[in-house]
This record gives sequence, structure tokens and C-alpha cells, in this order.
Amino acid sequence: MLLEIREKVHGVFASIILIFICVLFGLWGIQNYLGGGKEAPVVTVEGKEFFQRDVNQAYQQYAQNLAGMKFDEETLKKQALEKLVRDEVLLQYVQAENLIVSDDTARDFIQSLEYFQKDGKFDKTQYQTLLGSQGMSSAEFVSRIKKALVMEQFQRAIVDSSFATPAEIAGFFKIQNQTRDIEYVTVPLVPVSQQPGEDEIAAYYQQHQDDYRTDEQVSVEYVELSVDKLASGIAADDDQLKAYYEDQKAQFTTQERRKISHILFAFGKDKDADAQALQRAVKAKQDLQAKDFAALAAEVSDDKLTAKNGGDLGLFNVGVMEKAFEDAASKLKLGEVSEPVRSAFGYHLIKVTELVPGEIKPYEAVKTEVAKLTKRAKPKPNSIPWPRS
Repeated sequence: MLLEIREKVHGVFASIILIFICVLFGLWGIQNYLGGGKEAPVVTVEGKEFFQRDVNQAYQQYAQNLAGMKFDEETLKKQALEKLVRDEVLLQYVQAENLIVSDDTARDFIQSLEYFQKDGKFDKTQYQTLLGSQGMSSAEFVSRIKKALVMEQFQRAIVDSSFATPAEIAGFFKIQNQTRDIEYVTVPLVPVSQQPGEDEIAAYYQQHQDDYRTDEQVSVEYVELSVDKLASGIAADDDQLKAYYEDQKAQFTTQERRKISHILFAFGKDKDADAQALQRAVKAKQDLQAKDFAALAAEVSDDKLTAKNGGDLGLFNVGVMEKAFEDAASKLKLGEVSEPVRSAFGYHLIKVTELVPGEIKPYEAVKTEVAKLTKRAKPKPNSIPWPRS
């Protein structure tokens, strides 16, 4: 979807900003989860805690961007976590350096985004409608944009100002492409027919004492603090394990995997544009009785970018699309096509092309893992055997 944006936005910088905006709209609800709870953070960066749900959100965004490509899930999760840490370190650095973006710069950037434009001009109603649909205030959105811009400017200042001299470039390729020619001669040892005397041996030793010097050695006493060993001395009954399992059930949940495709019938400029788009969508739904969905998408969809791939939108994530679109996509069965669904961009026919239901691992299947996690989360007091003097 987002037909006009995809057709008009070009360039590396514009693509980066566009992806960033999509991530923002995908993660609006994250603040709702940052309140209380007993979940242990996956990683902490100078007081900023990231939980498993944060990593999952980042992983889902990665996976959506790589839709249709093969990738290793564990590697991608590791990269998602590393990116969260890198971005937080960068944000904390620019804030510590008191780097800022002016209100005028942020305002000009927001007004330039095609999301909030109609007929090539910024539309305040469109702006407020889109933010309101995501439960985001204008002040909070502007704050996020400022953070993103100052981080982008800081990185761009380093990248754009870097250079390599001709000598460095030549040296690099010289090392990369270098070869070696070796020549050698075999010299036979001359047999020793006479053994050295005691005086000769003593004199040689005096002249080469450094060759017989041993390195200094020390004896060290230390205490090894092992979380696993400390946890082994902690007892947890079945009620405690079940309580931990219920509290941390998200750790043992496999999220639903749902891929969707769509056919978009965009609004025209006529006064009857809504009715005309709906009429086209209804006719296309009837045509699907005789035509393949992907073929029809390539033929009639106004979303030209996805039409080339049969209307494929990749993995479906809640919080990215409009509510009506998400509600319809969430209720469809595998292979089922929706009735026409209205959004701010037109009417959609939506189809689920891949569906792997989410699953919560039962308590008995993860009981051993729950026991380990429970003990690690609750170390035994006064259990460290400190050495005595």
C-alpha cells in the first residue's frame, strides 16, 4: 500500500527515512509495555532496558523487510538485538553531547513526508488523522522525528567527511594482491668430533645467561562467582515454577506467522471516487472466481510496487496498517480473500498466503527451563564462600 509514497520517494537517504517512519508507526504501542512487571531485561544500555518483546518487534521488522528471502532466524534475531543496542548507544551519545535539531527543521521534514500530503501539499487533517489512528500525539511524534534526524545527521557527518588518500588506496590493493617468491638453500650440519670442556661450557653460559632466564611466576587465589552454581543451591517448589511460567509466558510463546497480499483500488479525483473504487473492488472479487489472485493483482492493482509480486505485502504485523485493514487481515483463514476493505488510500482485497498459528509451549514441556530461569532470577543470599585471611 502507500502507493503515492512508493512511486515518488527515491534516493538512499529518502529510503532510510521512509523505512524509519514505517518502523515508528509499527512500534507506537511499545510504551504501553514499559511499565511495571517482573520480566528480566535481555540487555541494559546505561539504564535503558530492552526486553524480549523489544527484540521480537525488531526481529519482525527485519523479517518483513526481507520478505521472500531466505535467512537464518537466530542470526537475524542477534542482528536485531545488536541494532537496538547500537541505536540506543548512538542516541545516548548525541543527547549527552547536547546535539539538537531545530523545530523549523523538524517541521519542514514532517511537511515534506508524502504520508501527510494531498495534491503535493502538507495536509494538517491528514497528519492529525494518521497520528490519531496510531494513538500518537503530535508532540510525541515530533520528538521522535527530532531524535531520528539528529542521529542521522551525526552519522552522516562522519560518513560524508571520511576520505582515503591515493597512497592508502594503493597500499590497500598492494597488500591485497601481493605475492611472495621464496628461494632457499639446504646447509648440512658438520658433525662435532670433539666435546667442549667445562671451562668452555661455563664461559658460554656466562655470556648467554638471558637465554636461560625463566619468566616470573605468581600464585593467585581467587573466588569464581558462577550464577549456575549459586542457583543449584536454591530450591523452588512447583507453585513457584508455575507462577514464574505464567508471569513470563511470553518467553515460551511462538508468535503467529501470517503473510498477506492485497489488491488496491485507489481513490480517483472525481467526486464519485469512493463509489467507483468500491465498484472496481466488487467486480475484482467476482473475477477471482475465474482468475488467480496474484495474476489479477498484477493486472488491476493500483499499488504498482506490490503488483509486480502478485500483491505480496510480506509478513503481517499489528500496528503497521490502519485498524480496518488489520482487523480484516487478522480474521482471514489461509487462502481466504476478504470483502472490499476501505482505508485512507482506497479499497483493498486482502488474501492470506501463509499462516503458521502462534503457539504457547505447555508448562510440562518447559518445566526444566523454567526451573533454571527461576533459580537464576532469585540468587540465594549469603551463599558466596569468601576466603578468610
